[in-house]
Amino acid sequence: MVGVFTVADSRDPYWFSGIGAYESSAFVDLGLFREAFVDTGVLSSLECEWFFALDYREMTVADLGRVAGRCGHRPASSRSTG
Repeated sequence: MVGVFTVADSRDPYWFSGIGAYESSAFVDLGLFREAFVDTGVLSSLECEWFFALDYREMTVADLGRVAGRCGHRPASSRSTG
């Protein structure tokens, strides 16, 4: 898979670090990534960074637990203390 692209709208929050920040990055569809690397066990170690751009204007307090769960965070009250 190969592609070349540029930023269409520099105000888009997806590009918060600018395109130069992704010089040694790969963009892969999540389904394809799982199929090609995770499910096959090809990767024995992997370093990933996830960035989120949330539209806080559309969020309510009731949404916070669900959003935090999808981002991989658990509230302090649900963490085990060891």
